[in-house]
Amino acid sequence: MFKEKIIQRHVENLIKKEGFFEAIHGVESADASMYSIENESFIPNFPIDYLMRKRCLEAAEHVLGQLSSLQIVSASANNISLHVGERLFPDVICCDVESGSLVLIEIKRSKKTERETATEILAYEHEVRNHFPFLSNLDICHVIIASNFDSLLDHSVAGMITWGGKQILCLRASYKGGKLDLSVHIPNVWTSIGQKPIPEVALVTVDLYLYPLLEKENPSPRDILRVAETALNLFARDGDRYQSHGFVMLWQDLLQSRENKDRLALTIGFINPYHFMGSALASNFVKAGRTKLVDYISKALTDFNICPTDSVLGMVCKQGKSILEEVSDPCWETFSTWQEIRTPILDPNARMQGLHYRALPIQFEFWGAIGDFARQYITMPAVRQSFNPLIGKRKLDWRDPIIAIEILDRLIGSEVVKNGRFTCSAMFWVGIELGSFATIVSTIQHNTEEGLSAGNMPALLTWYGASFASAMREFGFRWESIVDDMPAPPTVKVSEEGLAKVEEITALANWICAVFLEGNDLHQNSFNIGLQAHALLNPYFVTGVDEETAYSVNKSIVDYGRAALNCGAKYYNEALKSGYEITELQRALESFGVKRNTRGFNISRFDEVTDSQIIESLTTHIIDIFDRVSHPVAHHLASIAKVEVDWEWMKSQAKEMRLKGWHPAVLLTGDGGFSVHDAGVIGAMFSYDTETEIIFTNEIGGSMPLTIVTTWDKLMENMGDIEQLFTK
Repeated sequence: MFKEKIIQRHVENLIKKEGFFEAIHGVESADASMYSIENESFIPNFPIDYLMRKRCLEAAEHVLGQLSSLQIVSASANNISLHVGERLFPDVICCDVESGSLVLIEIKRSKKTERETATEILAYEHEVRNHFPFLSNLDICHVIIASNFDSLLDHSVAGMITWGGKQILCLRASYKGGKLDLSVHIPNVWTSIGQKPIPEVALVTVDLYLYPLLEKENPSPRDILRVAETALNLFARDGDRYQSHGFVMLWQDLLQSRENKDRLALTIGFINPYHFMGSALASNFVKAGRTKLVDYISKALTDFNICPTDSVLGMVCKQGKSILEEVSDPCWETFSTWQEIRTPILDPNARMQGLHYRALPIQFEFWGAIGDFARQYITMPAVRQSFNPLIGKRKLDWRDPIIAIEILDRLIGSEVVKNGRFTCSAMFWVGIELGSFATIVSTIQHNTEEGLSAGNMPALLTWYGASFASAMREFGFRWESIVDDMPAPPTVKVSEEGLAKVEEITALANWICAVFLEGNDLHQNSFNIGLQAHALLNPYFVTGVDEETAYSVNKSIVDYGRAALNCGAKYYNEALKSGYEITELQRALESFGVKRNTRGFNISRFDEVTDSQIIESLTTHIIDIFDRVSHPVAHHLASIAKVEVDWEWMKSQAKEMRLKGWHPAVLLTGDGGFSVHDAGVIGAMFSYDTETEIIFTNEIGGSMPLTIVTTWDKLMENMGDIEQLFTK
């Protein structure tokens, strides 16, 4: 085994001969390009479990780019401290003459010295900044060379990269054929907690109302607006400085009296990190009792809904709120979540309380990891060119309400059509959104005196227009991928104010039902029920529905619900005969007060379910039952374009899930996205070794997902032609 001094001498010689970079093996493993703006086929999501690996890849790639033209500045015999009496001896300090970056190299041979690494890196970097105070994190790079990266070293390095923004490259030193070998090592210390989007309850919001000053003359609305916009910038800058993660929305309150029509308010949103563990426990991804921290937070979420509110409202918002106090009396009110703000069906007080009905968004700002995601989202070529070309066409960015709302919806996974899967529930909510948008547009068009400026119509148009646009975009993507000759969907032209023509919306609804959903009766019925019921399910619209229409729609809902109960019970009984118990379907059916016996459900018992029970359960159990007994809408689709996949990450996730007793599978979703998920009952039917094999499920185009067991090598080899996996 090599001693530390021998490794150092070898490294110094390589640098002097300009061969250090060429001596490093595995450089390709530090490739973060698949998640960068150079990738024209990548549409970003916000998977929490990937955040650390992505940043470690980016840091390693950045440091590798600073190693081509190194010159040694200082070696281990040189004390770099400016303060007399202090002793700081970094192993090697280099300067990359092309980029102007400083590279600090630390060499560790024993576990004892590995424990000192994080302390030394921070100390040496601080002393370098004493010399040059305004060096950015990109201009100070670290290379750690060690024969062993144990848990303590891996955790400390990954933490400094992910949360401290350090640029660190890890190189593993090994003894091969009598020679020293240096290879890239990417820390892999994140314990997966099963999070894909942010849990709905974790994106917390609180409103900051700007009340008029009582003892002073109030500034003009224009001055208040300018100060509010400055406050947004202060929130974002302080949020980044404190490594908080959130957003702020500036909006006009349209339900104030005409005298106060310029009244402004802000909604601040931030991540409650404790809810991630709550969600992991609820999904059984993390077991109770795993650590003391797990148990404490689990109890705290129940006892007092623990949330680090003070850090955001007291520090992140401190400077912004202070300048708002010069022009208003700002008061914190109405704690909620982004999901509650966005839901189209609220409580009976929704007309007065829900932001859908009173808030006209003016501008957004983001910070932290959410800000990184928002900025990455609008710069990705696939988003600008294909997914949402409106961004490039109208020169929009993350601050524009229509784009910001879409970004936040993606963060919590609340898109109407998720992962390109046109399920019964998706079609029901598409009907809700399309019907609501059409009603709002119709109301504006019939209000000839005030039109778009009438009351709170601009707010309704913005919120429902965002949901409508997001849902309709999914239909366009699916149609473009269909091989068969399907008539094109009618175009709905939306103005910059968000207005459209009712006739065009109606034509699109007819196309969805008659053409897109042709041959899919359950999905057609679900879509039509959503269209019909949107007004009855929304407290804001229901006042405009006459008794005859309400009776007719309720009758349709009841007929739809009874069909679900009958279909669900038969489906469950057949599955039970085959030896399968569908737990989720059983729970949905039993929610109506009917219990199963050893042979399943007595279908006649569901005749006792009242009409009111069915109507009340429409958006929950009824829709869920239809999803359990049907597959997503199928079309014959063209092969997907070959995309870059981080296979090392996929393998590590599969291994992690297997250790937890789950049945990992690689899932290709209907929109072309790859992920690792639990295959559940289907996975339990297969025997496979995750080191070399994996379950693969293809949801592209088929009504019933295709599932096989294949090797990792075959899966990687056939990314360009997935169908080959199922035909070989």
